[in-house]
Amino acid sequence: MKFILVSASRRRIEYLKGFGFIFEVKKVRLNEVIVEGNAVSTAIKNAYLKACSAHKSAPLLPVVGMDTVVEVDGKILGKPKNRKENLEMLHMLKGKAHRVITGIACLKKDFIMIDYETSIVEFRSDIEEDFFLRYVQTGEGLDKAGGYAVQGLASAFINKITGPVDNVIGIPVLKIYKIINAICEV
Repeated sequence: MKFILVSASRRRIEYLKGFGFIFEVKKVRLNEVIVEGNAVSTAIKNAYLKACSAHKSAPLLPVVGMDTVVEVDGKILGKPKNRKENLEMLHMLKGKAHRVITGIACLKKDFIMIDYETSIVEFRSDIEEDFFLRYVQTGEGLDKAGGYAVQGLASAFINKITGPVDNVIGIPVLKIYKIINAICEV
C-alpha cells in the first residue's frame, strides 16, 4: 500500500518508515489556518489543505496530510514562531492538562477520508523558570505544536498522558494505518 505523505516533518517520516510504510514525501509550504475556538476543525482543515496541495499531481495514489495542534484553556497553539513564543506556550501549559489533536486527511481519486485523534497531556506544576529557559534554548520545541517534543527533552515536563502517546508526537500510526487501508480498498 503505497501512498504520498505530505509532510516536512523528519520525525513523521522516520516513524512511518520504521513501521514499514511505503510512501513518497511531498513537502509543501502552507500558511496554517486557525479555526477560532475549534481545535479539531483546525487540525482537520490544515491536514486537508496539505493533502489537497499534492493530490492533483498524483490522483491515483492515496495522499495523506496531517496536522497537530494543542488546545489549552480554549486557546489553540500551533508551532511557536520564535523562542519567546515558545516560552510563553510552555508557561500556558505548566500545571495543566491540555488536548493534543492530530487531524488526518486522506484523498484518493474522488474519495476523501477525514479523521482525528485526541490525547490528553498533563504538564507538571513544579517546573521552574530556569528549566523552561534551558529547554527553549535547545530549540527542540520550535517546530512542534505547543512548543514541546514529548519524545525528546520535554518528556521531563510530563506528569501524565491519556490516550495514544504517538498522537502527542503527531503520528497516530494505528489511525493512519486504518485510514490508508480503507481508502486503498476504494
